[in-house]
Amino acid sequence: MDAFGANDDDSSDEADSDSSLDEEDLNTDLMFYLQAVHSQRYFGPCRRLALAPDNSDWLMNRLDDQAFKQEFRMSHSSFIKLVERISSDTYKNS
Repeated sequence: MDAFGANDDDSSDEADSDSSLDEEDLNTDLMFYLQAVHSQRYFGPCRRLALAPDNSDWLMNRLDDQAFKQEFRMSHSSFIKLVERISSDTYKNS
């Protein structure tokens, strides 16, 4: 036993150094994975997507009732009534 009350054959120093090495290995692995993700251009510039062509005429005038209901989850006549009710709302006019 030394002056501080610790045994010379205490293995806690070895355990501390092992856990320290494990932490260093973990940090090294994390840095490796971070570099791998970054190199795959996940953070690179985004390209603009082309706008889809306007298909409102097709949706509003050419779909049969069943296809319209499948697309909008309501009948064409119910949709027109809904549009008429909200067309005078102030949010659209401001």
